[in-house]
Amino acid sequence: MRHSYFKLLLIIFVFTGLGGCGKKEKTVEVPDIRPVKTFVIMDSQYLGDRNFPGVIGAVQHAQVSFRVPGKLYKIHVKEGDIVEKGDVLAELDPTDFQVALNDKKATFDRTKADFTRGTELVKDGFISKTQYDKMKADYASAKSLLNQAKNDLKYTKLKASFSGVIGKRYVQNHEEIQAKQEIFNLNDISQLEVKIHVPEHLVRMTDEATADFKVFATFPNSSSTNFPLSLKEIAKTADPQTQTFEITFVMPQPDELSLLPGMTTSVVVQIGKKSSQAGSVFLLPLSAVKGAADLSPTVFVVDPESSTVQARTVKVADMTGSKIKVIEGINIGERVVTAGIAFLREGQKVTVLPEVEQADPATAP
Repeated sequence: MRHSYFKLLLIIFVFTGLGGCGKKEKTVEVPDIRPVKTFVIMDSQYLGDRNFPGVIGAVQHAQVSFRVPGKLYKIHVKEGDIVEKGDVLAELDPTDFQVALNDKKATFDRTKADFTRGTELVKDGFISKTQYDKMKADYASAKSLLNQAKNDLKYTKLKASFSGVIGKRYVQNHEEIQAKQEIFNLNDISQLEVKIHVPEHLVRMTDEATADFKVFATFPNSSSTNFPLSLKEIAKTADPQTQTFEITFVMPQPDELSLLPGMTTSVVVQIGKKSSQAGSVFLLPLSAVKGAADLSPTVFVVDPESSTVQARTVKVADMTGSKIKVIEGINIGERVVTAGIAFLREGQKVTVLPEVEQADPATAP
């Protein structure tokens, strides 16, 4: 009985093995589909935004000082005060200046009287022409000294030469002040300057006049989106430390903000191609361009119908930071691969990864 059981198992094993020998193992071909990051080419008239930190200053500012030396007698304003043109900011002790004026006035009166009498005497021949000329010279000198004394007394009052805000006070009351010593920093904040530092290639774009710029300042605590800036001047010498160029813009004082010199802002530079410029210009990330076998620059464009990529030879120009300017070979609306192009081949199927954020558009510099 036991012998028959093992014989049955042997027969089942043999027939099972024979059945398997006649079949070939099937190989499942997995299509080579590569996920890729892409972006869609946008309007070629727009080359992107650049953000720069900016520092605010006053268009008109001055270090206010007395024209004469003396002891500081009164200070009428403090830092942050808004003043009008002609307002008295501080005064020197006028005592010594008043004494000097009185002395010069007495000398003037005497010389004037001598000159008046001498004018009659010289006509009648009672004094010589030389004596008369000396009286005339003494009178003119006394008059000049009197006018100077009057001005010195007037200069003991320090007045605002224009309307603005007191930015800084450099002295304390009762100090001995020297002529031309800085007393206040006065800023006209009705018009403001905004200074930024930009790299060399951006300055070249302005010199070549191939790009159109829109510039505005933004402030985190403002309900307005932006404040337009007007170009004032561009430095033609680079900073020796940063190798950047200083650009100065101007803007009116916003009604909703109180901006003061020394405050900071974020300056947005929108770069667009001038409408008269022929052709399309796009700025692509360097990762979107590779060299073909003949070293010609190439990009991969996604065919939306077949979900395959086609290699496209392009014509490039200069680089801008981490991007390269493409002037021929791609068109608005096409989807270009931005990462992993070294592993792609002509006609390869791809799957486009979802665009979480268009952080690197084709038109961004």
